[in-house]
Amino acid sequence: MIGVFARATVKPGHSGPFEELSRKLHQKSLSEDGVISYNFGPMKGEGSENEFAFLERWESIEALEAHMETEHYKEADETCQEHLAEPMQISIFEI
Repeated sequence: MIGVFARATVKPGHSGPFEELSRKLHQKSLSEDGVISYNFGPMKGEGSENEFAFLERWESIEALEAHMETEHYKEADETCQEHLAEPMQISIFEI
């Protein structure tokens, strides 16, 4: 099983559009082959009002790679760049 943890820091005033974009990606990703779980949400704590986390589990690295080749992923990845204050921090690991 493959796990993914991604942390996104968005520009001030961009949380709403980023969250909407992420919600659409979340819904479409849940129907993909090989997805075990796919969650996202705002980070909690002082100084984290513009930070979001993604926590995903995939059956295999091949399932994750297939996800990253879907049209909805590519579109979300491209569109989210305008909202990010810095590059996303992404960790992929075997569970």
